[in-house]
Amino acid sequence: MENNVLTTLAELCLRLRARFNAIDTIVDVFSTMQRAKQVLIFLPDKLEDFGIVRVFIADIRDAFPNAKITFVLRYNYITLLDRNIRDTISTLALRPEHITRFGFPTKQVIATIKKFNFEIALDLNHEFNLLSAHLCFISGAPLRICLSDKKRDPFFNFQVQANKNMKLENIYKNFIRYITLTESSPISA
Repeated sequence: MENNVLTTLAELCLRLRARFNAIDTIVDVFSTMQRAKQVLIFLPDKLEDFGIVRVFIADIRDAFPNAKITFVLRYNYITLLDRNIRDTISTLALRPEHITRFGFPTKQVIATIKKFNFEIALDLNHEFNLLSAHLCFISGAPLRICLSDKKRDPFFNFQVQANKNMKLENIYKNFIRYITLTESSPISA
């Protein structure tokens, strides 16, 4: 019970901070995607969702051929990545000691995220995850993308709407399709 109250208070605090610190700027999505040099991607925290997304990591990496991509994931999920992928990507592995008991990232994690100049931050969590939403926001990335959810509003400036009746694998396929669109890509229904 006490943990739920603390988590709710932490979420409220971060939500208010994000609202007050939000900068309303217009972002050209296509040129930001094409010109990005630093991309921050949060892999799902939930094991089931991570299992689905990990097969798309090569596609995501290929979508940003000129960018350095940093994948953020739980430390114990690294061994679940295909060895060929694991050896070719940059990861930030979060351990339990990187997260305070209130669900906030430690100063060390915040400093690591802030030292890069990310142009894009993607949150691939299907369900709202306060830690990844907060870290996406504090990354300072001009384009912060997630799956649509009202709880995510203050943290992100671009949300992809998913059909609630669709299988999770198809939701992720569509999400990745959307983030890999370019100005010259045809959009098919």
